[in-house]
Amino acid sequence: MKGRNSLFRNLFVASLLLTTAMQSCSQQAEEKPLPGRLNDVTLCYYGGGQRRNAWNREQCAANVSYRDSTGGAHWLFDTFLFLEFYDASDDRHFEMARLLHSGESRDDHGARQQEWQGWLDKTLGPGMPAHLLDEAVGEAAAELGQPKYRREICLMIPIPIIGQTNWGSVEGRPLDFNDEEDRFTACKWYIDRALEMFEAEHFENVGFGGFYWIEEIMYSGRELLPKLNAYLREKQVPMLWIPYYGDEEWSVEKHRELGFESENVFLQPSYAFRLDRDYASLKDICDYARRFDVSMELEFGEAEMRCCSGFDERYAGRLSDYIRAYREHGILDRRLAYYQSGDGLRMLKESTDSRDRALFYELAGYISERQRYLGEK
Repeated sequence: MKGRNSLFRNLFVASLLLTTAMQSCSQQAEEKPLPGRLNDVTLCYYGGGQRRNAWNREQCAANVSYRDSTGGAHWLFDTFLFLEFYDASDDRHFEMARLLHSGESRDDHGARQQEWQGWLDKTLGPGMPAHLLDEAVGEAAAELGQPKYRREICLMIPIPIIGQTNWGSVEGRPLDFNDEEDRFTACKWYIDRALEMFEAEHFENVGFGGFYWIEEIMYSGRELLPKLNAYLREKQVPMLWIPYYGDEEWSVEKHRELGFESENVFLQPSYAFRLDRDYASLKDICDYARRFDVSMELEFGEAEMRCCSGFDERYAGRLSDYIRAYREHGILDRRLAYYQSGDGLRMLKESTDSRDRALFYELAGYISERQRYLGEK
């Protein structure tokens, strides 16, 4: 009898432990992992003489936090990716796609070392957007409290244009971009310079989030990127990439061959700009991204904003489609990059058209919802 009681007692304890373990596993399964830093990345086009958007104090603040319709304050984007493709002030390109198609001289129109350095100066230097953003985050934190995840700045890496011979010198040696190793040397010079400058500025409220490869199509990065990504891994700095959906020759399928981490690759659907893609295509694109375990991009442009001269009724509702599709297909737990033309979120906010302002609250509400998912206010 004693042995049977002992057996029953042991079985009861074992059953209790098993039930507890199953409950624990169930709770863990219900708790989705947090994406953490670089969760909501807005693209900040800046630096070219053709740009209307200067990323001044007001523009930075409008993208850091917002007040909902009840007056409650919330965090918005956690990452600000500064980039530029072309500078009209001196007719110089930071990537080679347009020169490849136009056939123009790469020495005459390719950005040189002085333009690479100049872009860093007017992005990171005193009084420039990185500092204004740092101040805007500090002001928002005074009301909202310090964010759980630090706000971050990412910077483009200009493309060393194949065929350019007048870029400049490193350690007294002129570089020739017909040579792959020279192209790698120029990129390393830029990476080291950018990190050195960022650290020297002593930002209080923003950290360095990573670099961005600005080519959407692999015109020149196939051999270069594996080495660059390896170099950045040594420095524990990520590299982001935003290829577009439908690039059959070289897209997200091969991102690992290029050395990218899956979460740092953002698939751009291009749905906002292509009338030949219907809402059902967004599901296919979401499935495609999940197949390769990459992140996504959300896009809207001036064609959807009634406050802009380029508004086109045919594109109305596309931003809402993105948000609805991403809710339906579980994109909440994935990183998002946001293409907003120049400064679209602020333009929607300040529009005199009530439909634009409604779109602002829809988008800002979605971003802040994602931030609350991370534990932010």
